[in-house]
Amino acid sequence: MLTPGEPAGAMPWIPDVWELLHTAGVAWNVAAGERVVTREGPRGATVFVVVEGVCAVMHGDVVRRVLGPGEVFGEMGWLLARPRSADVVAVRPCRLLAFEPDVLERLHREKAGLMAGCYRTIAAQLAERTVTVGGHDAG
Repeated sequence: MLTPGEPAGAMPWIPDVWELLHTAGVAWNVAAGERVVTREGPRGATVFVVVEGVCAVMHGDVVRRVLGPGEVFGEMGWLLARPRSADVVAVRPCRLLAFEPDVLERLHREKAGLMAGCYRTIAAQLAERTVTVGGHDAG
């Protein structure tokens, strides 16, 4: 099991997509120990990208995954319109980019080619999580 401070590593972002995300996202600065996403409360659809720092995906008191720069979380709530499935807590001070659904939908309409690169990166990260959690190849 991963411990806080050991991000598994993100799939690299295409530079033009990374630039688009920085232009369109809302910057969040999060202190160590601060909860970014919680399972309790209203259904969440904000998608986050870690720019700097480390976040831990938690189920109760158990760290399920550690996220570092370039990694995405919150995408399942947006993609599937389901309640959050985990809590996410900043392990170290973090800088995140936050994307509300309307921003993502606008980007999809206006920058479809670049967003295709974004979706590929998110899909690759989801596939890696499936392998990590399931212990086998998701393909």
